[in-house]
Amino acid sequence: MTLLLCTRNRTATLRRALATIEALEVPNSFELVVVDNGSTDATPEVLAHFAARAPFSVVIVNETRPGLGNARNAGLAHATNEIVCCTDDDCLLGVDHILSVSRSFARFADYGVAFIGGRILQGPSGGARVALLEAAELRFFPAGSVLWPGAVQGANISFRVAALRAIGGFDGRMGAGTAFRVEDLDGAARLLQAGGAGVLDPNLVVHHDHRRGPLRARRLEAANARGRGAFVAARVGGGDRRYGRSWLEQATARIGRRPDHVLRACATTSQELFGAAHWALLRAFSR
Repeated sequence: MTLLLCTRNRTATLRRALATIEALEVPNSFELVVVDNGSTDATPEVLAHFAARAPFSVVIVNETRPGLGNARNAGLAHATNEIVCCTDDDCLLGVDHILSVSRSFARFADYGVAFIGGRILQGPSGGARVALLEAAELRFFPAGSVLWPGAVQGANISFRVAALRAIGGFDGRMGAGTAFRVEDLDGAARLLQAGGAGVLDPNLVVHHDHRRGPLRARRLEAANARGRGAFVAARVGGGDRRYGRSWLEQATARIGRRPDHVLRACATTSQELFGAAHWALLRAFSR
């Protein structure tokens, strides 16, 4: 098992994340791959100190191109195990997390599973209730199915390395640090399109200790809406019109009877449409 952690200029949260990683129960083949995505703070020193005392193999990778998609691809290139387990630098892992991911892949070995996501619960520091995934039921995503936004998230998702490499890894134009925070969802959707299956296993849990206040939470929600729009545009642009129909159904369903619900729904839909248009322009000018 390879644990992939990407970070940029967040030494406070990084130290907390690394403390939980150091305490993990892991097999002998376990390795931690950490990608420094162009940090200008004390991140290199924090990582070097951690690597020197860690009870397992630690590989530190420097990737100066901005964006979590690029960072995760850089880490993926150094993974030497069959499974890569992804999390974020503001997430806290339980001591049995790696062993639980291994058991989950073994459980679904006969189903052609290319990725397994898990639950993301609020961290102990509190903060706004954003960037969580609290669904408590097992979900199976068959090969070729539509993956709705939010069904899995990169703070708690693992992939078969061979399957992920076969589709070219993550889209470097996506991810935190770019305009489109959906490299995780996009990668999972492309794996489904390529014939793999996916699972959301509620037994796999991380705690997201992001400590965002209300203002930062609203900004994150707006950025996520723009990312969802880009994700749908990318899938439709790739020939799968089902994503357009799915988005339209969701956009219609979010409108409630109260005026404040309508206003919020219109704001969210506008952000999604903006993200879709932004992605389309990016595609047009990159040809």
